Amino acid sequence: MKKKRIMGPLLGTGIALLVIFITFLFPKLYSDFENKTYDLRFFLKVGPPGIEDIDDVVLIDIDEKSVAELGRFQQWPRLYHAKIIDELTKGGASAIGFDILFLESDSLRPEIISLYEETKATKIALELAESLKIDLPPEKSAMIIRQVLNASGFDADLSEIVKESNNVYFGYYFGTGGESEVSDESIERFAFSFDSQVTEAYSYLHTPEGLNFIGNVGIPLREFCDASRGIGFVNVEQDDDGVVRALPLFLSYRKKCYPALALQMVLDKLGVSREKIKVVLGKYVDLAGRKILIDDEGRMLINYIGSYRKFRYISYSDLLLGQVPLEYFKDKIVIVGTSLAGLFDLRAVPFSPNYPGMEIHANVAYNILKGNFMVKTPFWISLICVFGLAILAGLIAYLLGALRGGLLIVTMVLVYLIVAYFLFAHSGIWIEVIRPIVSLFLTYLVVMIYRYVTEERRKLQIKGMFQQYMSKELVNKLLEKPEMLKLGGERKEVTVVFSDIQAFTTIAEQMTPEELVSLINEYLTAMTDVILEYGGYVDKYEGDAIMAFWGAPVDQADHASRAIRCVLALREKLKEINVSFTKRGKPTLFTRWGVNTGEAIVGNMGSKEKFAYTALGDEINLGSRLEGANKEYKTQIMISESTCEKVKNLVIVRDLGWLTVKGKTKPERVFELLASKEKGLSIPETVMLEHYHRGLKSFLERRWDDGISAFQEALGINSEDGPSKTYLERCLEFKETPPPSDWDGTFVMKTK
Repeated sequence: MKKKRIMGPLLGTGIALLVIFITFLFPKLYSDFENKTYDLRFFLKVGPPGIEDIDDVVLIDIDEKSVAELGRFQQWPRLYHAKIIDELTKGGASAIGFDILFLESDSLRPEIISLYEETKATKIALELAESLKIDLPPEKSAMIIRQVLNASGFDADLSEIVKESNNVYFGYYFGTGGESEVSDESIERFAFSFDSQVTEAYSYLHTPEGLNFIGNVGIPLREFCDASRGIGFVNVEQDDDGVVRALPLFLSYRKKCYPALALQMVLDKLGVSREKIKVVLGKYVDLAGRKILIDDEGRMLINYIGSYRKFRYISYSDLLLGQVPLEYFKDKIVIVGTSLAGLFDLRAVPFSPNYPGMEIHANVAYNILKGNFMVKTPFWISLICVFGLAILAGLIAYLLGALRGGLLIVTMVLVYLIVAYFLFAHSGIWIEVIRPIVSLFLTYLVVMIYRYVTEERRKLQIKGMFQQYMSKELVNKLLEKPEMLKLGGERKEVTVVFSDIQAFTTIAEQMTPEELVSLINEYLTAMTDVILEYGGYVDKYEGDAIMAFWGAPVDQADHASRAIRCVLALREKLKEINVSFTKRGKPTLFTRWGVNTGEAIVGNMGSKEKFAYTALGDEINLGSRLEGANKEYKTQIMISESTCEKVKNLVIVRDLGWLTVKGKTKPERVFELLASKEKGLSIPETVMLEHYHRGLKSFLERRWDDGISAFQEALGINSEDGPSKTYLERCLEFKETPPPSDWDGTFVMKTK
């Protein structure tokens, strides 16, 4: 069994290796499922949307309300953005980032711009607007002039206020198309210099189609770049399934690295210069001692703080129209973006298919600002989980049955999932789920199949071998723990019972074979049922004789008391059988039993081709001899001293003295089993027993006349009492012919 227990961990190790190999062979198959468990954990963690309780990063939202009040976003004059910047700067915002692309110049023609400059300088009255001649359709000219006269901001005006504020950051994007025609000069002052390995790692974009080389860049207008405090890319990378789980902190373009918008804003807020930044791929980005954990491709896992609108949202139009107290923005990072689906900036994140891109950047900024990062456990921890659970599952599959083992495996999975979620939700630790659980379940399944194939046959053999000779309860115990059955023999203390029918040969001669078979089958069936009921093992039948024992193959601490209670029940059962036989005209039977307790060799005995489970040894032989010795004492149930000692508190016995059975030289003290203490004896039986024991004492002390008197008094109460008759005959014999001087009262049997 020890070798078989080793098979569980071995199979578990093999299956763990197989699981690891398959995930390396089919990485997408594994990563897709693992990512889904990651998403589920986020879904459970972030809670319901709409709870705005974080305002370290504030979002100015170009929402439906803003569009309804200010008109189509595409037609908004840049005066709006200029005023937004001016208001936020007055309020003390530490950084203002635009998740909006300013790639094109204002659409007004040069003559309109000239007119704007003229009217701005001379402050032409609104009434003159209609008299101005502009090469535009009449219905549009009035609107344009009205915008001009209201100081509609153009590129230069927006650039001017951006420069004055010195806290504005513009977003741009990297693409995978052909080479960009835009000059590097617009953005290279914002570039970072890292070693070639880091630069190469950041030169690719993650897309659902895979890694793509960065080929072009969409840069804000030159004057905006020059006026801004900084710029950063706003690319939001998607995994293969379209979900945004991580963001690169840098991207490489033309052998130089550029930061993400959120990173650039936080760097300036924290006062971290470029010279103090160090990148170690697969480990971290070090911001002057503040480390951001990254993967081998330089991406940071986004630790989403909450569901949609976890950060404070303020409508763009509310801020523009002066409905928000400016002091609210003191020292805050502000990101201007949109939640409108029509402006195409909604992304799929782990817990939502439609999540504003600006809130993704807000999460990144908040993670870096607070040092609140998501950590994926290293590969070696995953290996420990995979192999540990697989080996444990193998042990469980061998040590427990299918039901208990299955329940424990399910419990382990639930505990593992709870721990994984707890680490995720409270510590930001992403521990693998799929590979460990697959290895756990697969190992358990394979080991159980292996056990079924290799052990089920053995169980069937055990069941076939024992179910006719043992109770179902004991057979089931053997099937549950076959290690209790040591093939080849082992030493155990057992209690053996032999039974035989008196004068069965004479009975057999008076019956036809068919009648005899019917009678003996009925008798043996009834006796066997009682033996099985009391948990005994029927070793064999020899004609009318039965050999049974307790204490093996299943351990039974109370084997002696079981055997004794069984023998008393057998005697009662025999009475019932004889009543039935008498009614049907069949001969009545008288059965004798011999009982002994001692060590024996028990196990499967026989040849390789044919064997049987049995018990062998001197103590077994003594039990057989005691059954035969009943004839000498005219008793029905004779038990040894070893058995009597174990059951003395349960039964009433009669001391039969010392006996040396045939084949042995050592005398044994033997007893007749009379009744259970629970049932007791009648008063005449008790008085008779007192006379008998007085006579036995006289016999052993060689006081023959006293012995004769006592035994005669016992027979006076019960004239058929066998032991009293036996000892009366011995007293009379020894009175005539005294035994030798060294005689100790032992009776030596000459026959079986």
